[in-house]
Amino acid sequence: MKSYPVTNNEWVLVDSSTTKMGDYLQKMYNLNDFNKFNWLFFHLYNNVVPHYFVRTGVLTDKKVRGGANAIAPYNTDPWFREFPAFLSDVRKARFVNAFTGNSVRYGYDCVYGDTVIMKNVSLSDIIENLPVAIIHYTSVDGNQIHCIDLIKR
Repeated sequence: MKSYPVTNNEWVLVDSSTTKMGDYLQKMYNLNDFNKFNWLFFHLYNNVVPHYFVRTGVLTDKKVRGGANAIAPYNTDPWFREFPAFLSDVRKARFVNAFTGNSVRYGYDCVYGDTVIMKNVSLSDIIENLPVAIIHYTSVDGNQIHCIDLIKR
C-alpha cells in the first residue's frame, strides 16, 4: 500500500501483522457470540486480508438514518474516489483485471452486534436496523481493498 499513499485522512491504514481484521471487529464490539458461519467469516478475514482501512465516527447513526442525501458526502474511499458500491448504490459488483486475471469484489457487508450480513443490504433495511460497522470493498490497481466504517452512535 506504500505505492498508494492515502489522501483522505478520515481513513487510517491498519497492517494485519499488528491487528488482524476479524480480531479488530470482534474486539471493537465484543462480538463473541457468533455462530459457526460468522466465526468462519472472521477467520477468513484474519487469514486473507493483509491490510485494511478504518474510518471512525464519520458516519453517524443520525446521518445514516437521514438517507441517501445525508450520506452521499461520505461516499469516499481512502483516495477520495467514490466507492463502486455504497449503501445500496451498487454500480458494479465485480471487476476482472484483464492484465492479471484477478477478480475483485465490489460491495459492502454489514456488521451487527450478533451477526454479519454478507450482501449489499438496501439502505432502507440499514436505516431500520442500523449496523455497528460497514465493510466496503473497492480496489486499487486490481488489488482488493477493505475499508471498515465504524458507525458512531
